[in-house]
Order: sequence, then C-alpha cells, then structure tokens
Amino acid sequence: MRKTNKIGYFIISHGRPSKQLTYDLFINNGVNPDDVYIICDNLDKTLQGYVDKYNDKIIIFDKNEYIDKCDGGVQKPTGLHSMYPRNAAYDIALEKGYEFFVIADDDIDSITYRYADGD
Repeated sequence: MRKTNKIGYFIISHGRPSKQLTYDLFINNGVNPDDVYIICDNLDKTLQGYVDKYNDKIIIFDKNEYIDKCDGGVQKPTGLHSMYPRNAAYDIALEKGYEFFVIADDDIDSITYRYADGD
C-alpha cells in the first residue's frame, strides 16, 4: 500500500506513556494525525498505558526479534539499545508504504528553523 505525497512520523518510545512530547509537538503543529505513530516494544511494562491513551496510534514490535536481527556490537545484548525500535520503525514505515518518513525520539518539545541571511 503506497501512500503518495505523504510523510510518516514514527516516534520511538519506552516507559513513558503519559509524557509524549514529540507526539504533542507534531499534532499541535499541523502534522496529519493519520500519519503519526508511536512505536513500542512488546516487553515494555507500561505498554497498556500507551494502548489506553493512544489506542490505534500504537504499533507494537517484537523486541526479541530485533535483538536477534541487529548487531548491537556487544557479545550479550541487553535490549537497551534504541537501535531496535529504530530498525523496527524503518521496517514498519516501509510496510505502511511511506516513501518518506521521520523516526524521532519521544522527548522532542520544540523544533527550531534556521534560514540563511536574506532567505
């Protein structure tokens, strides 16, 4: 399913269902809510809080699957790397048909724009 002329926004999060600064930033600044998702892993003890608050905006990935798929550069992976949800978000964006997408952390509260002089 290819979504034309749309950008997907994928926010990786773990353990903070009540504080989604990036989600609020996107929604309050004109991003289409249909294209914003929060990516959570299935081992997050606070997962139900996300589901209760954000319902259909939550996409859950199998963390152990991504621990097995990704090389974290350590002999015994702990699962604490943010590369697991980032890789999952990348795969999910492609599955959803986004040609362009943003993968962001959940704690971004502002975006600053800079322009060259005279532009």
